[in-house]
Order: sequence, then C-alpha cells, then structure tokens
Amino acid sequence: MASKRRIRRAKCGTKIRYASETEAKSAIHMLRRHDKLTSLVAAYHCPFCGQWHIGRSNLNAKRWY
Repeated sequence: MASKRRIRRAKCGTKIRYASETEAKSAIHMLRRHDKLTSLVAAYHCPFCGQWHIGRSNLNAKRWY
C-alpha cells in the first residue's frame, strides 16, 4: 500500500500550483493564446495540497475551458 506522501507526490508534486481558481483559469487562457495546449484542460482544486492545478479534462466534466 502506498504512503500518503507518495500519493501526493504522484498527484501534485510536479504540477504548477495556483493560489485560486481565477489564477489557474487565466493560465489556461494564456496557454491557449500561445497555442501550447493540445487537449481540453480544466482547473481543479487539489485535495492534497489545497491549491489549484491544471489538468486534462475527462468526458464527464461539466465545464470545459
């Protein structure tokens, strides 16, 4: 069984952390403007670090950015 620290590192260890949903969404818009995105992404609140991350969306997501 994996430790919580190992799970947290795997989930958010290398991702950029944003303080708010607004900051994460503006980062998404900047990436789109510079054609850096190749898939649909969304901002989500991380339960491990309490910050916001950007990640690929699944088909069940309600809002696409």
